[in-house]
Amino acid sequence: MGIVHAECTEFFWQDFVVRLKTSNNDDLEHLKNECLWSRKRIKYQVQTLYPDVHKVVVGHSIVTEARLLGNVQYIDTGAAYGRYLTVMELV
Repeated sequence: MGIVHAECTEFFWQDFVVRLKTSNNDDLEHLKNECLWSRKRIKYQVQTLYPDVHKVVVGHSIVTEARLLGNVQYIDTGAAYGRYLTVMELV
């Protein structure tokens, strides 16, 4: 199970983890910005699976109800804006 604020920026979860651990300062800043703010996957409705992880759970992009694109679970249902909170049991 992978958890990231907005988006995993690699094609494989393990590549993402390695990049986080081994990036120089400039690359790490760029990577952090992508992880926090990117919405490319949901914008283009990408259904591609991350083959090396069961599921990636993300927030940041508000959805009307919890939504699955490929194996990426979007759970931000707008609680910060008076909508409802989505809770997910990680098993």
